[in-house]
Amino acid sequence: AATRQFMTGLHWPQFAAFGATIVVVAVLMIVGNVAAMTALTRALRGGDASFKDSFRDAAPLILSVIGASLLASLAVFAGCILLILPGVYLGVRLGLAPQAVVVDREPALAAISRSWRLTAGRFWEIFIAILAIALVTLVATLGCFLIAALLGVAARFAGAAGIVTVGTAGVGVASSVLT
Repeated sequence: AATRQFMTGLHWPQFAAFGATIVVVAVLMIVGNVAAMTALTRALRGGDASFKDSFRDAAPLILSVIGASLLASLAVFAGCILLILPGVYLGVRLGLAPQAVVVDREPALAAISRSWRLTAGRFWEIFIAILAIALVTLVATLGCFLIAALLGVAARFAGAAGIVTVGTAGVGVASSVLT
């Protein structure tokens, strides 16, 4: 009875729109990240890192990056099912697979192998760098949420619901840029 009540209470059009939004955002994030990696690689090699050229060069790499990311994610997930530590280990060792696709122009499976070779003997160095970045991201995100909460409290006392919407959107954008 509880399941039927839950299923009838869902608003399927909104649910489908939410799911579609997640897919679109994920694809846009992947395209943006691949274009950014392409631009950085071109700039480090002394080339032109224009917006147009970065996206043009990134386009044929998108499917390989998605494939390498999915393979690495599945391996990390399997490692986490076994215990958390194997998942963390695999996450560090396979974390460079998308970059191997972009920088070295490797297909997905070769990128997994390349990531494994690149991280050999450097687990702790990479793990500590990831922890440092995660800590900075956490602090920035918590700071943004604190600002949003303060804006919400101020709006509540001022009776201005619009401030909450604008403030929350602004903090969300700031959080995305900072992290």
